[in-house]
Amino acid sequence: MNYRIISALTAIGIILLIALYAKESEHFNRTLDAGLLVRNSVLAGLVAGAAAGLFAVRRSKSQEDRLPVFLLCFFFCALFAPLLGGISNRVFAGEAVPVSVEVHLEEAFSKPRFGLLKSEKTPASGYHSFFYLDGRLRKIQSNTPVFSGKRRGDTIQLPFRKGLWGFDFVPL
Repeated sequence: MNYRIISALTAIGIILLIALYAKESEHFNRTLDAGLLVRNSVLAGLVAGAAAGLFAVRRSKSQEDRLPVFLLCFFFCALFAPLLGGISNRVFAGEAVPVSVEVHLEEAFSKPRFGLLKSEKTPASGYHSFFYLDGRLRKIQSNTPVFSGKRRGDTIQLPFRKGLWGFDFVPL
């Protein structure tokens, strides 16, 4: 196959992976312990990348290609493992189960693309929702208010889904 075609397909694939990452960040914001999910995914990606790199190095014909091929496999797998971990956790999740949580705080935030003028009022672009679950303060981020009309200390039912890897998330 022509190297130009391979290069173009690789570039398109990387752009699609970056777009998927941007889309998945919305779901990471609603996953409890998302940092732990990312950390475990990166570690799994490092192991998978080392295995893929060793396999590719053994198939490499020239000595000069071995290190770059190994490093490419190693870091590429580690870089995109959180994406795979997040998507697989969400797609293969169980049914939504309502869980009682205690409302703590919900605050609107605004992130205009081109900055704020001092006199300008911008509408809310999202909401940080804080709640207590099992005695721990938790936070999710969403585009719409989750606790509309509720006060601090109120108990509400919030739907949670347990993901494939055991990380709960709020399906909104």
